Amino acid sequence: MAAAPLAQDEASLGTFDWKSSILTIVALPVAYFLLKRLRDFAKRNVTLVTDAAFWVGDRIVAESVATRMSLKRYCRIQLDKEHSRYLPVPGSRGVMLQTDLVYIPLQLESAERSRVANATDIWKSNVRRARIVGDPGSGKSSLAKQMFRQACRVLLTDARNPLPIFIDLRSLCPPDDKNETELADWTLEFLQKEIESVQGFDMGRLYRTSAEGKGRGLLVLLDGLDEVASERYTLVASCINFMSERLGELNHKSRIILTMRTQFHHQVKYMFDSTFPPTFYIQSFTPTEIYSFLNRWPFPAETDRSATVNRLFAELTDKPTLRDMCSNPLVLAMYVASDQSGELASSPDTRTRFYALVTEELLIARRSRQLGMAAKSALLQQRESLLGKLALENLLNKDQAANQISFARALHLTRLICGAETVETAADLLRQICTETGILTEERAGETLRFIHLTFCEFLAAKEAVEGRRDGLHEIIDAHQRFSTSIAAHIRTRLVEVIPFALGLAPRVQSEEVLSEIHRLDDASVSGRCFLETQAYDHPSWVDYVDSETKRLTLTHPDAWGDPWLRRLHLLSVVVADEGEWASLHNRTAAYPLQNLFSKLVRGHRERLDLIFSSYASFDPQAAFRLAGAYGIDFLKERPDIVVAHLADPPFFAAIMERIRRARPEDHDRLLMLLAEGALSSAYVAERLASEPADLVPGSIKPSAIPHKARWFTKVAHTYSIIDGGMLRLSLLTYALSLALKDLSPYAYSAFPRLSIIRLARPPASLFFARLLAVNSMARATTVCILMGLAIYLTFALELAMPWKAVALPVIGLSLLHFAQWPKMSARYYTAMLLQSDSIISSRTMSVRRNGWLAPGVLLSYLTMHRQTLATDRIVSLRHLRVTQRGDLSQAQFDDSPTELRTASSGVEGRTHRL
Repeated sequence: MAAAPLAQDEASLGTFDWKSSILTIVALPVAYFLLKRLRDFAKRNVTLVTDAAFWVGDRIVAESVATRMSLKRYCRIQLDKEHSRYLPVPGSRGVMLQTDLVYIPLQLESAERSRVANATDIWKSNVRRARIVGDPGSGKSSLAKQMFRQACRVLLTDARNPLPIFIDLRSLCPPDDKNETELADWTLEFLQKEIESVQGFDMGRLYRTSAEGKGRGLLVLLDGLDEVASERYTLVASCINFMSERLGELNHKSRIILTMRTQFHHQVKYMFDSTFPPTFYIQSFTPTEIYSFLNRWPFPAETDRSATVNRLFAELTDKPTLRDMCSNPLVLAMYVASDQSGELASSPDTRTRFYALVTEELLIARRSRQLGMAAKSALLQQRESLLGKLALENLLNKDQAANQISFARALHLTRLICGAETVETAADLLRQICTETGILTEERAGETLRFIHLTFCEFLAAKEAVEGRRDGLHEIIDAHQRFSTSIAAHIRTRLVEVIPFALGLAPRVQSEEVLSEIHRLDDASVSGRCFLETQAYDHPSWVDYVDSETKRLTLTHPDAWGDPWLRRLHLLSVVVADEGEWASLHNRTAAYPLQNLFSKLVRGHRERLDLIFSSYASFDPQAAFRLAGAYGIDFLKERPDIVVAHLADPPFFAAIMERIRRARPEDHDRLLMLLAEGALSSAYVAERLASEPADLVPGSIKPSAIPHKARWFTKVAHTYSIIDGGMLRLSLLTYALSLALKDLSPYAYSAFPRLSIIRLARPPASLFFARLLAVNSMARATTVCILMGLAIYLTFALELAMPWKAVALPVIGLSLLHFAQWPKMSARYYTAMLLQSDSIISSRTMSVRRNGWLAPGVLLSYLTMHRQTLATDRIVSLRHLRVTQRGDLSQAQFDDSPTELRTASSGVEGRTHRL
């Protein structure tokens, strides 16, 4: 049996398997060949792969080091440099303003007439290249500096934003011996040198990691293309275009902003249409922005800021042409600086002297300082003569549109006055004046010119009439008399501002003689402006002017009290008030007190007074309160609805706050109700009140005396809590809301509709989370102790597996932190309600709100999203407001269908009642 298997094995060993032999002979060489090739491949490429890995790691580490060290140092040093920290204000006394302190966000308008809310945010948008264009003094350089500083501040907290570089194009001097490729390389080297000029760790690497590859990109701010010398302009423009193309190739995240004057842009815009396609135009200041600028001015510490701001704003409002000119930031800054330096003392030619100062600054002084040349009086006289003749000829010719000057006539006068031999030389010289001064611009190339503002045209025409013509003053008066018979309104008013300017420039003896001639014209608008300009209130025609104008106004039926009537009334009231101040300075008795004027106008009709007050409050609050005071009416008490309706206007709000500070203690409760009602209707009012201390109103009840159940603030001390995030702290907003709701009558719906709605909700201090906030220090300490104890226990608990330890600790910690954060979220809802803003509520909590979590703060913030539904007198309960929000009912539907409202509200009655 055992011999059989052995025989089989011997037989198998003796058999040859030729298939296996062939496979072995073929497979082994192939396998050897493949292994050898794999070895050679690895030898060739492992080094390359290793180098690539180290290169990536080196780049990541280098960028991280540059971000942590070089980037932050660069931003801090740039923020401390003088060139961006201060803005110079021209004048006899140089004034330097801090950029961050006085800058007012400018409004931009694109060529498609779309507006940009905040000009400094344009670099955060999808715009990669942009031209920013504006008139002289419109704030181009201020905007560029503020954008640069804002970008630096953002980089300190978020390193993903582009690296800013500010370049004054006057300092850009490219070589003229390079071709296009070399010039593009030179511009990039120039940018790199700008960054390397800041002392820091490896600034060259910071530039490369930002500008190349997938880095953060660059933000290049090129300021003042119009200030480049004419012989270098073509080369500089080429550098800018090459820079734009090369930076776009290196990194698509890089952005370039280019600023220039409007006049210069008209001449060179074709050169940048492809590389800088979007163009934005800086808009003038609105009255609200003018007031904000005045409020930010660094007045001396001993100055009563509120009184000074209100006085300056009232002066600008009383002189509409001056206010229009001061919509230019540079002119406004010059006006305030001149006022503070005493240059605008109370003298007859105050306004005229200021216009002369601004005109001289724009014609020669500013450009001469920029180019490093001394301002010469001969050049000033030459330009004043040329522009004055153009302006006067234009305004005296009624067949020409005002402020539209023939280019051919301008060339002829340029050849006569400036001595240009050829038409081409005169055209170059005229365009040079347009570019350097900015006061004149070419409207249509080779056809028409215009002054940047009609007031400049009127002032220069008056100056030419008084100083450039023998009998120019009487010439413009005769022309006005001829124009006054025209049926076209723009012809009748063509010289209304020129004549007062001329009287302000003329010698006083001559101006007094001309006043009688003007009075005989029987033109109240011209006479009033002339009296306001010359302050010749001792002239015999003064009383006749006031009597005749008052009679005209009083004989007008109230139904015809439109804008023209209100403008005439405003002019008369301003002149009469100015005469009262003039009389007090000269120890005289006012010939016509202001209260006599308004008494004749109102004549016992209260609705007339309400109409006048409402009209004045929107643009001249001081005049509105002068009117009310002259008639013995306290609108703060008697017409709170009118006051609340205008609280969102910063000038009116400031005037109200000034009166509240001077109010008697017994009137404080009523005044605080006005503020609380205004805060619930305007985010501006709420934010202003939230920034003011509660003790701003002296003599009021102490915050600690307010019952806890009526408090809309969680603590009296001005402290920051990690739980409530500093929200619902004691401020004038929460203080006014607490007192107003505590004393509000249930029947005050018509006077205070918004407060009547909020009165039905429980104040936050009476809720559970307020009690939790009261012991926030203990809560924080307990939370920290629990977390530390759990961490120690889980670390040393041997019976607990390591995976469970890794999971349990963060879960417990997050749960405790979430519990501690609940009061902060509820406080945030209340803050959103008070500030009328959903921006502080995240999208996640918004979805929670939609799911029906009716915490009081959530509900109130939801109810106050649409403010237009809060003003109706018919809303008498929180239930009705809920219906208007859910059903999206208009005001008309609410007034006409009370039955439907009651029916529709039945579904939410239970939840609202529980609240």
